[in-house]
Amino acid sequence: MSSLYLQELTKLLAKVEAHEQQAMESAAEKISQQLASHHLIHLFGCGHSHILTEEVFYRSGGLAPIHPIFVEELMLHKGASRSSQLERKNDYASTFMEKEDIVPGDIMIVISTSGVNPVPIDVALIAKEKGAFVIGLTSPSYATSGLRDIKAENTFMMSWILLLIIIFQKETFFFISKTFPSLLVLL
Repeated sequence: MSSLYLQELTKLLAKVEAHEQQAMESAAEKISQQLASHHLIHLFGCGHSHILTEEVFYRSGGLAPIHPIFVEELMLHKGASRSSQLERKNDYASTFMEKEDIVPGDIMIVISTSGVNPVPIDVALIAKEKGAFVIGLTSPSYATSGLRDIKAENTFMMSWILLLIIIFQKETFFFISKTFPSLLVLL
């Protein structure tokens, strides 16, 4: 069984190398440029996606200029069903994004497995309006399971760079950037 798993994992890694290497390198390069210019990396995700935001925040030896956008109402500990309902609510992002100190030149990484819910879409749009360079992390194959919002068909088209989540037996994989050793590239 583990041999089969490793074979499938190797196939996925080959797929990532063949199809995502350019996007990963572009994201790493842009992030390293903006960090060198003293800009912040903002991260946002709803539900389980917010866990990726927590993973890179306040880590020993990690990047300091990380600004997570935590909205407790969109986290599972406040109620999974409630969180899912709010994530699908049009214009809900404006209730918390307007106060976020995002400036031109900052990086905004928006994480959404499905990429079809209004809140992550609106977060990306608002960050882009504020001048941030937006990186979307989503799974287009998962997204095609059904659109919930008219804007969703263009989910992360507003992103400058789109990193794709490869889903294998409901697992998401992460990779460390070789370009910027301290940078975790979420894929």
